[in-house]
Amino acid sequence: SRGERARRRAWRKEHQRKMNDLQRRLQGSERADCSGQGLGTEGALFLSSALAFNTVLETADLSSNGIGPEGGVALAENLQQNRTLGSLDLSCNSLGDAGAEALAAVLRGPTGLFELNLAGNNIGDAGARALAAALAGNATLVRLDLSNNEVDYEGAAAVAQALVENRTLRALALGNNYLGGMGGKALADGLRRNAALEELRLGGNAIGNEGTAAMVEALAARRGALARLDLAHNSIGPGAAQALAEWVGRGAPLEALNLYMNELGDAGAEAVAAALGGN
Repeated sequence: SRGERARRRAWRKEHQRKMNDLQRRLQGSERADCSGQGLGTEGALFLSSALAFNTVLETADLSSNGIGPEGGVALAENLQQNRTLGSLDLSCNSLGDAGAEALAAVLRGPTGLFELNLAGNNIGDAGARALAAALAGNATLVRLDLSNNEVDYEGAAAVAQALVENRTLRALALGNNYLGGMGGKALADGLRRNAALEELRLGGNAIGNEGTAAMVEALAARRGALARLDLAHNSIGPGAAQALAEWVGRGAPLEALNLYMNELGDAGAEAVAAALGGN
């Protein structure tokens, strides 16, 4: 009907106005918050060119936009021409492994990125492996968030190997993935041989007693000091809690330790509390 056509024209006009406004924001601002704008893949494809050769934008939040793998690839391809952007939030965009692999190519080349948030993007082991391979040789990234994805043991093992080679990453978030005890042990091995990492978030990974014990042993042996550790929701029992308490009691320079929703028991909780109190 004529009324329906008019409404569609008005919607398209408003959508284009919105896209043009976001493009100007990306091209002309040092900080751009474009989160939750409903960009979708089409919008991401339209805006991606605003990132190429951009010498103004330093911080961009494109989270919660339903960008999808194709949009993620387009953004990444244009980011390869950008040396100014330092902080990029792409969380909750369903980028998948394809998007992660494209962003890994950005990290492998010359880049100014020091903070990358990829939480909640359906990234599995393939994407994690690609990012890990890039991270191994990257010298700019300081913070990487891969929480709330689908990373399993293979992805965790790849990230662990990257930690052995990386010298600049300070904060790593892998919470709410599928690492399990084996993934926890793999990360512990990487952490043992890494002196740079200061913050590790592993909540909600079912690491269990075995993974936690390996983590504590690695932390006690490593040269670098870990200041913040999140092990919430990991089925940690009294025995592993005692090991944690002993590590903390030996003077671990912890600023924050999260053990929420575990199975420490009274004795385990009291041991950790006593150790923290004397720290």
